[in-house]
Amino acid sequence: MSSKKIHSRSEFTALKEFSAGGSDAAGTLEKFTEPLRKAAGNGNEDEISDALAYEWKSILTVAENTTHSEQSHLIDFVTRLRKETLKSSSGGAISHEGGSIWTDLPTFGWQVREAWGFSPKQPGADEASKTPYVNQNAFLARLTNMSTAGDADDTLDFSLYALWSLREALEDDAPEETPGYGAIRAAAVWMIYSAEKIWQLSEAEKAFDGKLAKAGRKFKDEEWRGFNNDRWNVWKDEFRKLAKCPDPDATSLVQKALQNMENIQKS
Repeated sequence: MSSKKIHSRSEFTALKEFSAGGSDAAGTLEKFTEPLRKAAGNGNEDEISDALAYEWKSILTVAENTTHSEQSHLIDFVTRLRKETLKSSSGGAISHEGGSIWTDLPTFGWQVREAWGFSPKQPGADEASKTPYVNQNAFLARLTNMSTAGDADDTLDFSLYALWSLREALEDDAPEETPGYGAIRAAAVWMIYSAEKIWQLSEAEKAFDGKLAKAGRKFKDEEWRGFNNDRWNVWKDEFRKLAKCPDPDATSLVQKALQNMENIQKS
């Protein structure tokens, strides 16, 4: 599904306008959900699946192109969308892949995983590609902050992505390597928008299967499999080392992240 095709969709244009503060929530919701409602009216499962994918890709595309500090409208929209229920002609709620549309955001997590293929450290990654990645991380952090800590089935829990971003920025560099500032900014926004949730998960020692959440190269001897207080403290120490890095944007975000982490531990 090409970016050009997403940009031509009514779901995307409606949401982009709303995110910029140019339209009301009710009208946006109606325009955004119209293609899926039409597909449901036809009773075609493939059409429903495709329309749902366009909705999720539209949300993610708008998110990555919206400055992370200005994503509140988008988060409000997702909250409103989850209060909607797609109903059949008989009045029953329509489900897809085991989840109620739109309450459970079915297959949204699949689309997030599909979009998660970029690394700001990869060769050739320029500023134009790093900024959307930082915004994407911030959006998932904001969603995660609304989730219920410890509920593995919560649709809004993207804490594994937090761990991946924090590991890439703070655990993976060999001593002789220069940190990737795009990765640092992406890690920092998790602590700006979801530090409290990450602290709760660290206190609860939330773990993941296998080596999904293993330690990075600098800490390869640690048997980490998820969140814990030791890892939280390592992240805080690594952020401190980066608090005056050469990248001014990264420095600003790291300082905010550190302040959040310290405030949460004091509360």
